[in-house]
Amino acid sequence: MAKEALEDFCDVVVKPVADGGEGSVEAMADALDAKFIDTIVKNPLGTEILARYALKDDLAILEMSSASGLTLINPDERNPMKTSTFGFGQMIKDAISKGARKFIIGIGGSATNDAGVGMLSALGFKFYDRNGYLLEGKGEDLAQICDFSDEEALKE
Repeated sequence: MAKEALEDFCDVVVKPVADGGEGSVEAMADALDAKFIDTIVKNPLGTEILARYALKDDLAILEMSSASGLTLINPDERNPMKTSTFGFGQMIKDAISKGARKFIIGIGGSATNDAGVGMLSALGFKFYDRNGYLLEGKGEDLAQICDFSDEEALKE
């Protein structure tokens, strides 16, 4: 069937797609007509950077790679024992402060392997070792966690 004949039977709408890593926020923001929000967060090694997410009413669309991604650090710095999702937690906290109550989160492209402890730390959770010392929330801290507190979780 010729292309012209197909056009008589259907409407084609082209929208970008992504797999949860880089480009996911842009694709979904376009589809939902969401607005972009820029915020300062820490990259996987703790350096402040500008990260972006999208917001539509009470829905936040975030991708971990924009705050905790592989492309944010040099290849020789890519050590999951030393990296953290803290900056991603900062993005979530920023979205909450702007009214977000629902989240679509893409987790592709992360430079981290901290099981979300860094993210939870940014949201106010505290993790302690067996001696009661506060842990930073990096991959190397996971085996040391013996206790936690949520008393300050999501408090301003």
